[in-house]
Amino acid sequence: MKSQYVYIRTGYSDGFILLKFSDVNDQTRSSKYIYEKFYKNFKIQLFLNDGNLELKQASILHRSRECIIDMKDLNREEFLVSILWNRHVTYLTVISSNRIRWNVAKDTDFNTLIDEKGAITYLNSRVGSTDEFRMISHGADFTEDRIIDEPDALVNWKDNLITIEILLNDSRKCSHVTKMEIYKACIFLLVKGFEIFLKKRFVELGYYLRPNYDQLVTFYKKHERSRIKDIISESLLSGHRNIVPYLFTQHPNSISFQEYSTVSNIYRKVLSIDITQISMI
Repeated sequence: MKSQYVYIRTGYSDGFILLKFSDVNDQTRSSKYIYEKFYKNFKIQLFLNDGNLELKQASILHRSRECIIDMKDLNREEFLVSILWNRHVTYLTVISSNRIRWNVAKDTDFNTLIDEKGAITYLNSRVGSTDEFRMISHGADFTEDRIIDEPDALVNWKDNLITIEILLNDSRKCSHVTKMEIYKACIFLLVKGFEIFLKKRFVELGYYLRPNYDQLVTFYKKHERSRIKDIISESLLSGHRNIVPYLFTQHPNSISFQEYSTVSNIYRKVLSIDITQISMI
């Protein structure tokens, strides 16, 4: 197996790495370390494990993240891997000759990583602190110095736009082929970032406004509706106001925010809001 950098740009809390791999045959079945990068504030590792590409990312700036992409039906003679991240999200994308596949990394509780020799390593034994988080001895996960509210949907969206702007500016110095891959990553970040903004903003507004829960139930699949009704009824009787955030945490993929018609309808019917009136600046 061969690997090489196509493009790399890293900042204090964000970055973009584009790697090219070739000669990865189907005999690569056992867990195999293929990439590792250390920086001041984070550490990234890639593994091939039984046909899956696995990403592990640890940082003092956010919780540890991990991501898996199934590569069993992808052309592995030559393919690109992009890792795009900021404080709030990490995307892993594989671009092969027969298809593109991507995934969003999930927060995890792992606090150790494995180096290429199989030894347990830590980001640092003591990495200091920021205004938001500190990591204690031997990477034993993050502990909060104070209670921090998550960045709202608009902050996440603006961070996406800043990342895209930086990538586009850097692309001027790159070859034509690298520019095309950076443009693909920017389009992906724009589309996925907009989807995440609409979903997160809906959850935020669902907490502060008075949603029409009867209408909300209709956006779930038929086999889910009975359970959703029970959750809403129990929550209302208990006087809870975080029903929408709870539903979207427990059933995160039940309602798709990828289609404009669905998003427009759920905002209009559940929150009585015209989606075109939502500020994004």
